[in-house]
Amino acid sequence: MWCVNMRFIKAENSQQIDDQKTVILLEHEEQVRKYLSCQKRIKGKKIIVALSPFAMYELEKQGVPYRIIDDYYDEDELYKLGIENYKKVEALCNKIDEGIHSTCPIFKELKIRPAFFSYYQLKIIYDTVTIRLFQLSKLIKTEEPDRLYIYETKRYPFGTSEMAPGLLFDNRESIYAHLLTCKKWNIPVVKLPFVPYPKDFGMITKSPENRLMRWLQNYPRLFDLAAETKKHGFSVFFRRFKSLFYTNKDKVLLFGSGYNWDDCREELASVGIDPIFIRFWDNLETWIEIANKFDTDNLPNVWKELKSDKEFLKLFVKNNVDFLPVLEERIRFLIERISLACISAYEKTVEAVKKRGIKAFLASNFASPTSRSAAQAARNFNIPVVSWQHGNYGYMDQPMVIYYDMTCPDFHFVFGEGVAVKYESSAKRFGAQLIPVGSPSLELLNKKRTSNKVEKLLSLPRKEKVILYVSTNFYQNNLYISFPPPFSDNQLWRTQKGILDVLAKHHNYSIIVKMHPNPIYRESPMRMYAKERGFSNCRFIIDECSFTDLIPFADLLIIDFPSTTLLEALTTSKPIFVYTGHLRLDQKALEMLERRAFCYGKLEKMLNDLSKYLFRAKTSKSVRLTDKKFLKAYGISTHGIGSGMRAAKMLKKIIMEKSK
Repeated sequence: MWCVNMRFIKAENSQQIDDQKTVILLEHEEQVRKYLSCQKRIKGKKIIVALSPFAMYELEKQGVPYRIIDDYYDEDELYKLGIENYKKVEALCNKIDEGIHSTCPIFKELKIRPAFFSYYQLKIIYDTVTIRLFQLSKLIKTEEPDRLYIYETKRYPFGTSEMAPGLLFDNRESIYAHLLTCKKWNIPVVKLPFVPYPKDFGMITKSPENRLMRWLQNYPRLFDLAAETKKHGFSVFFRRFKSLFYTNKDKVLLFGSGYNWDDCREELASVGIDPIFIRFWDNLETWIEIANKFDTDNLPNVWKELKSDKEFLKLFVKNNVDFLPVLEERIRFLIERISLACISAYEKTVEAVKKRGIKAFLASNFASPTSRSAAQAARNFNIPVVSWQHGNYGYMDQPMVIYYDMTCPDFHFVFGEGVAVKYESSAKRFGAQLIPVGSPSLELLNKKRTSNKVEKLLSLPRKEKVILYVSTNFYQNNLYISFPPPFSDNQLWRTQKGILDVLAKHHNYSIIVKMHPNPIYRESPMRMYAKERGFSNCRFIIDECSFTDLIPFADLLIIDFPSTTLLEALTTSKPIFVYTGHLRLDQKALEMLERRAFCYGKLEKMLNDLSKYLFRAKTSKSVRLTDKKFLKAYGISTHGIGSGMRAAKMLKKIIMEKSK
C-alpha cells in the first residue's frame, strides 16, 4: 500500500493515469533495486532523479535512464544562497544566545555563547537543509509533476553518536524525505516504505591500536610519548621519556589534536616551552557527563520563548516551506545539552590554569563549542589564546574559515604570507592577529623516507611507473557552502569515474587511488566500478596508510580537489595534475600554481591532456617542477628559519609580553 496526498497519507490500489508525469527520487543503490523490482506498479511518464552517486552508479549499472538533482538549478544561484546563509546563521546564533543569557545569566557572566560557539555545525546543518529545499523547489518548478515519489527515512541518533557528532546529521538519514513531510508543498507526495542502506555503512570499528590510543588520551603525557614513538620510531623514545620530568619550562595547554604543534616539540623545548603539552581532548559526551549545572535548570525555557519569537521563526521559512521541524531537536540539544558541555570545558580549563600555571592556550582550530568555551576561560584569565592553521586555505574564497579559526584566538599562526593577506581584514573584525609562520608538518615531508610497511602493503611491480590519484570524500549530509562552486557529490563522482577510465587504459602504469578515510562518509563507488570494469592495474587505499606515506612511491600525482593534499604534493618535485572544477582558486593564486602544476578547470581538457601525458610525457602546458612560489605563499615559512622555530619564537614572545 502506498500513500498519497498533499503530503503523506495512506491509500490502497491507487490507479495511475497513463499520461501522468511522475518523478521518482532515489538516494542509494538499495532504493534503486527496490524500485526496479516494483516499478510496474507506477504507470505513466516516469522521470527518475538520482540524489547521490550511489543511486547514479546503480542506475548506470542497470542501464536505466535518469537525471540528477543538479540538472535543475544554476550553481551560481545556489552559491548565492549559501553565502546569504552566513548572516542568517549569525542572526540565529544571536537569538539563541540572547535567550540563554537572559534565562541563565552565568553564561553571560562568563562570556560563553553556546550558539555562536557552535556556528560551524549550525552553518552545516542549516545549509544542508536549505540546499535540499532549494533543489526540491527547482525540480518541482521545472518538471511540474503530477506526483512525486520518495522513500521514507528514519531519524538517527546524533550528539554523542560517532556517525553524527554534535549537531550533524547521520549520513544514512534522508533530508529530502524529511523536507517533503513539511507543509506547503503544492503537489501530492507518495511515501514508499523505508529501505536501509547497505549493511557495511554505518558501522565504525576500531582496531586494538586505536582503542589503546583512545585510552591513553586520559593520560596526556603518556599519550604524547606513545604518539611520538608511533610516528618517529623507538629512536625518539628515550629522548621523549626524559621530557616527562621537565619542570622548569613554560607550561601550555593544548586543546584537541596538535597537528603542527606536535611537529615542533624540539623547537618549543629549545626556547623554554614544555614540549609535552597539557592536553585536553575534545569529546562532547565526556563534557556533558562531567557538567556541573550551576543554575542551568531553566535552559528548557529558552526553547519555549524562542518558539513564540516571530523573527526567530522566520529564519526557518523558505519558499513558504517551514523547515523548523527538521532542525528543532538539534536546536533544543544545543540549548539544553551543548550549553552544559560548554560550562564543563570552561571549568576544566579554569582548574588547569589555577593548578598548573598555564602560560598559553593552544589549539589547531575552534570548530567546536567546547574548544571555544575553554579558550574563553583562558581569555578571562588574561592568558593568550594562540591557534595554528590546520589544513589549506588562503588561495580561494572560504568565509567559513573566519568563523572556526579567527573568531576566537588572540593570535592565529597561518602557513604563508598569502593566507595572512587574504584574511587580515576579516581577522581584525574579531580581534585576531594573523602571524605567518609556515607549517613544520609540510616541511618535515622533505625528510620522510619510504616505509617498508607501506612498500609491503603496495607490493608494486618494480619496473612499472606509479600514478597516485587522491580524491576527497563525498559531503553527503554535511554539505555546506563556503567556497565556489558549491560542492556536489554527484559531480565529484563523474570526475572520479572519468579519471579512472583514463588511467585504466594505461596498463603499463600501476595506479594507486587514495580515498578519504573518515568512516562517517560512505566510500565512493570507485572500487566497485573498477572491479566490474576489470581495471586490474588499480588498487585502492583508504585508512591503511596516509597520502603522505604514498607520495614517495609515486611518479605522478593527480588531485581532483586541491585541499591540503595539494600543499603536501607541492613539497615534492613530482609532476602534478590538478583539477580545479570542484574548488575554484583565486586568479592570482591560480597563476602561481600554474607555474608548478598542470591545472585544469574543465574535466574533458584535463582527461585529454592526462592521456597524452601518459603516452608521451608531454601536454599542451609547460611547468617548472621546482617552482615553490605557490607553496611559499600558502604553505611554508619564508623567514630564513624553519616553520617550527619561527612558531616557537613567536609563541615565546607572546608569553613573555603577556607576563609583563
